[in-house]
Amino acid sequence: MGTDRFILGSPELVAVRFAVAPGIEGTRAIRRLMSRQPAPLHRALIERLRRDIPAGALQVLARLAGARGYTPDFLVQPEATTPEELVGATWSTPLGIVDAGLHQAAAEGRVLPGEWLADPEHARSQIAAAWESFWMHGMQAQWPRLRAVLDADIAARARQFAQHGLESVIENLDPRLRWRGTTLQRSESRFAIETDCRGRGLRLVPTVLGWPRGAITTEEPWTPTIYYPARNATATADRDLPRAAAALIGSTRARILDHLRIPSRTSDVAAALGISPPTASHHLRILGDAGLIATERRGKEAWHARTPAADELGW
Repeated sequence: MGTDRFILGSPELVAVRFAVAPGIEGTRAIRRLMSRQPAPLHRALIERLRRDIPAGALQVLARLAGARGYTPDFLVQPEATTPEELVGATWSTPLGIVDAGLHQAAAEGRVLPGEWLADPEHARSQIAAAWESFWMHGMQAQWPRLRAVLDADIAARARQFAQHGLESVIENLDPRLRWRGTTLQRSESRFAIETDCRGRGLRLVPTVLGWPRGAITTEEPWTPTIYYPARNATATADRDLPRAAAALIGSTRARILDHLRIPSRTSDVAAALGISPPTASHHLRILGDAGLIATERRGKEAWHARTPAADELGW
């Protein structure tokens, strides 16, 4: 694992803005649909998609986004903010960008049809048609729920920016992000890419289905983008409380433990469960004393996550 570096200069020299990107939610949905691992946070959502999305469309898209690794940015279309823009931009992607993305994907280990590599126009048509079907028949119905979580995250970040400035916002997006002088660093990366954002800007995009890893976009012609875990991403989950956990440790602490399948701050836990921050802190301290969660302090914020001991309990 390496470290990605986004060179910003001084913060005021780089245009930084928040945005939504349905492409990252769609590609991460594909990955979850193709994975044999359970998706406990969004099981109901993923099962609806599995029921509704045509198998042929999923098979085409899985070649580019069905597992961890490089996914061409022409599929994500990071600057498209609606499903309609996303599909339209895929259909109209310049063939040179499609060709470069496909060959990069093949070089990174994706197994692609030979006719795609030989004929990028044919590949673009197949991929765009599959993407359109994927959204029309399945993802479109789920997008409003996802968009509500993303919009709420951006509103909260905007308030923080107004009160405390850009550095404070960035430092609280993801435990792996660090501000180092004139550079934003993202640790635990498979790619260790250095990107100069001066003159290009930087987009910060929350993701629900991208939990917990997030992602980055650095390729031109798109603006450099960091996808970070959205606050309260479990708001889209349709799951019962773990009954065994609730019986043993109480329903509130069981709900907290369930929520912490993704790292969260004390304020996030309080907001997700509808309890006060002091109440959340009280229950988090008890769970920490029991060895079920681990806490890392980042400045004034405490980030909490489940421990392997909690996972071994099967809750």
